[in-house]
Amino acid sequence: MDATDATNAATSASACGPPACTSLHRINTTCMLAPLDKHILAVIQSNARLSHTELASHVDSTPTSCRNRLQHLERAGYILDYTALLDPVKLGMPLLMFIEITLDRTHPEAFGRLPKVLSEVPEVLECHRVTGKFDFLVKMRAKDVSACTAFLSSMLHACPGIRRTYTRMVVEEIVCMPGVPLA
Repeated sequence: MDATDATNAATSASACGPPACTSLHRINTTCMLAPLDKHILAVIQSNARLSHTELASHVDSTPTSCRNRLQHLERAGYILDYTALLDPVKLGMPLLMFIEITLDRTHPEAFGRLPKVLSEVPEVLECHRVTGKFDFLVKMRAKDVSACTAFLSSMLHACPGIRRTYTRMVVEEIVCMPGVPLA
C-alpha cells in the first residue's frame, strides 16, 4: 500500500458503518469515501465479476490496492453482497406490480404482522413502510394476474387489519437501475 492508498484508506475508515437502507432516522448519515473507493464501488456495481487485475485497470490502481480496498469496503458494510441479475420474463415471472397497502389503525398488531407475512413470500421483491396516504409499498413479481389475485387473497386472510390495497401493474419498465448512484 503506497502513501496515497494509506491516506485514502484512513479517510475512508470513518465510523459510519453500513449505508442506511431501511430506516428513515439514518438517512442523514454522511460517510466520506476516498475518490478511489467511490470509483471502485461504481465499477464493481456495474460488473462485480471483474478480477482484481481488471478492476485495477479500470480505476488506475494496483491489483493489491484494489483487493485491500474491497476488503475494507466489505468489512465497513459498504458492499452488502455480490449477486446476479436474472431475466424475470425468461424465468416465467413477467408481471411486475406495486401494491399500496393501507392498514386499519384499530389493528396495531397488523403493523408487526404484515412485514413478517410478506418476508415469507418469495414473489415479494421489496416491502417499504412509507409516509402518505398508505402505509406500505410492496414490489412483487408474478407469473400472471391470477397468481397476483391468489397472493392478495392469502395476504388478506393471513393479515387481519388490512383496510385497503391498490395494485398497480407495470406495463413498461422505463428505467430500472439496480444499485446506488455514486457521484
